[in-house]
Amino acid sequence: MRSSQRPLIQLALDLIDRELIKQFSMYSAKAGIDIIEVGTPAIKRFGSDIVKEVRELIGERQIILADTKTLDASKIEVEIMASAGANIVTVMGFASDETFYEALEAADKNNIEIWADMMYLKDPVERAMQLKEIGVKTVILHVGIDVQKRRGVSGEILVNEVRRVSSQGIRVAVAGGLDPSKGEYLFRNGASVIIIGGWVTKSSDWVNRIDELIKIFNKYR
Repeated sequence: MRSSQRPLIQLALDLIDRELIKQFSMYSAKAGIDIIEVGTPAIKRFGSDIVKEVRELIGERQIILADTKTLDASKIEVEIMASAGANIVTVMGFASDETFYEALEAADKNNIEIWADMMYLKDPVERAMQLKEIGVKTVILHVGIDVQKRRGVSGEILVNEVRRVSSQGIRVAVAGGLDPSKGEYLFRNGASVIIIGGWVTKSSDWVNRIDELIKIFNKYR
């Protein structure tokens, strides 16, 4: 077993119902979810206003990730989301190095973080190493079945990628159809952030599922 320090738990709100996003955000903050992700669909529909509204609801303690999936104009997008109250902005891993340089510079000025989303990359490990040299400290690896099919690799290969990237001192967040048991397995193999979405948001008993998440991962404290 890895160290007793538990992973951060991120709730991905890939929703377009404004009120439902607020309900999930408020309860998640109260329950102790570490990172509330305002998903790409919500940002596309409501703009930075939805990030601002979530921030006003939950206060300053919880972390908000704005999943912008930035590919260009990174300085502007980072500044917009930082002004709205985001702590983290995502940039696609296949974006140019120049896009990352601009994003990191803007993030540094606004005291927020840039996470690289490695979706669609054939060799996320190699790109993660390159981004580390640029100054990126956290990457998001996708381990879901859809990713396995698209890349033609096994689940074990994807888990090995998590191990390889984390062993290089890069913080790894993992996403892709996760539930608590899969999250624990990935945590034991190097993941530091467990991103869970549909297991919570598609459940009619989502309040209890959030509570269950907190209970399961708090045992690693």
